[in-house]
Amino acid sequence: MKERFETLRKALLAEREYEVETYRSLVGDRPMKERISEGVTLYPLDFYDQRYTPFDELILDFRVNPEQNGKLFGTNGKCQLFNSNNNETAEAVILTSREGTISVVLHSEEIPDWIKEGKLGLNAICDTRTYDIQLKTLEELAESKRGIAYDFYHNTFSGYPADDFSEDEQLNPSQNNAVRSILSSAALHIVHGPPGTGKTKTLVAAICKLVKEGKRILVAAPTNAAADHITHELFHAGVDVLRYGNSFKIDAKVSALTLQARIQKHPDLNVVMRLGKDADAIRKKAFRYVRNFGPEEQAERKQLRQELREIRKDIRSIERQIKEFTLEKAQLVSGTLIGLQQDELLRQQFDAVIVDEAGQALEPAIWSLARHTEKLIMAGDPFQLPPSLFSNAAVKSALSTSLIEMGMKLNHPMTLLDTQYRMNDLIMQFSNSRFYQNKLMSAAAVKDQRLKNDTFLPVEFIDTAGCGFEELKDEHGGIGNPEEVRLIARRVAELASEGKNMGVISPYRKQVLLLQDTLQDAQVSVQTIDSFQGQERDIILISLVRSNDEGDIGFLKDYRRMNVAMTRARFKLVLTGDSATLGADPFYSDLLAYIENNGSYRSAYEYVES
Repeated sequence: MKERFETLRKALLAEREYEVETYRSLVGDRPMKERISEGVTLYPLDFYDQRYTPFDELILDFRVNPEQNGKLFGTNGKCQLFNSNNNETAEAVILTSREGTISVVLHSEEIPDWIKEGKLGLNAICDTRTYDIQLKTLEELAESKRGIAYDFYHNTFSGYPADDFSEDEQLNPSQNNAVRSILSSAALHIVHGPPGTGKTKTLVAAICKLVKEGKRILVAAPTNAAADHITHELFHAGVDVLRYGNSFKIDAKVSALTLQARIQKHPDLNVVMRLGKDADAIRKKAFRYVRNFGPEEQAERKQLRQELREIRKDIRSIERQIKEFTLEKAQLVSGTLIGLQQDELLRQQFDAVIVDEAGQALEPAIWSLARHTEKLIMAGDPFQLPPSLFSNAAVKSALSTSLIEMGMKLNHPMTLLDTQYRMNDLIMQFSNSRFYQNKLMSAAAVKDQRLKNDTFLPVEFIDTAGCGFEELKDEHGGIGNPEEVRLIARRVAELASEGKNMGVISPYRKQVLLLQDTLQDAQVSVQTIDSFQGQERDIILISLVRSNDEGDIGFLKDYRRMNVAMTRARFKLVLTGDSATLGADPFYSDLLAYIENNGSYRSAYEYVES
């Protein structure tokens, strides 16, 4: 275990250094125009309002150019406010970001004078806290000889089955088996949930039973989207769940369940509001303009500022008390693996950590939370999207193997959810044979579902080989295939008469942009594979893009991502690609053979010649 944790630590250091260097290269000394183009700077900002939260935190509101793409401001809460005239700066945290406006919480009790002078902008800041938490976890666990992480690598897990377990009629046998195992006394259990098998439904059923038993549970996920999804499902199941984390990153559909929302309903908030009004009155008096500012006025201002500090101190004290009270009452708390890493929360005692979408989580991130409890439940599918890594050193390291995958390799207790409720059986079967050892079956309700008017089979491949549909690279290395875009647009138009919802997916961002531009008037969602994780559509079209003489398919070799793409469709799956380029790869050779035998294998010449 010690050797593995040291390997993980080195890979995590490489990943952190890569991100830090990326930010440095993007922000650094590069011209403003380039930084704006890269999405790490927003400039200019038009300051139009200032206000205070009930807890006397200073909020500044700005108008921004809606055409500027602050792509790094949506995922990174920290930012740096700057004045380009005098190089003054101040750190802040993004509160909200909408098209044309952005609001930040400033780490200052008073608004700096230079903010009102104009020439303002925002830089994204590289926040290494996520890495630092995981690195500290690995260092501590490497020296430990007890706890769930130690047992994971040195012992087998066993436990007593749940007492008086009554099966849920809403669940199938494999789902009930998973719930039974989660409720057992075993310190670890894995729920393997392939696409469409009801993983979230199973977890929610188990959590409801744990809550009824009086257990305190942390429900975590690697992303805010995944955390919001299971939080939403728990709420609709009638469970009182507290969504913990940065409110800026939490979906509006669960915003009423956040800690901030609970605080707003606390009776002591009336005291805070009264103190806030007092603070506003003192602030206006302390900072009012005085023509003749002498010793007497200076002494008065000093006294008022001291009064303001005392009020702020009282407000902070009440805020801490309200938070502690709210968290002590919470039996079920959800959030991201890193978002839940707060002392005020982890001082509380919890009986178990349940990690959803564990296949996408880095191992150290799971341990950083799981080490605070005695029971860990991981749910996910290691044959779908892997953990997100960016440096080559990390991608090629043990960090790319998720903890749920490692647990399955070590034969720790696991339940496979074996019945899928999403797709036609022909859409499922290639993934079933390739990834799941043919252990999955299709529910009767979906097994034979298909489109009413389509004369082709539910799985369809349109072969562009020999049609001159060559891939093109732009100056930034982006790869697209314009002819394939036009082909997909025609197939989308044909399928539109079915009246079903459609999604178009491509692994290549350049191709996604071309598709979005071409299909902007069509009622169709166009996204990358990663963006489609967790979603489904009646009809899915996949643009494989690659077409070259070298047989180079790039990261189409990431077969897990293709598994995600091919299992989003309910009624119809259409793939377009060049068999001459794809066919040299064993995975795609098998896929093409499967479609020839079980689907509709077509040539793009049908569209070229028509």
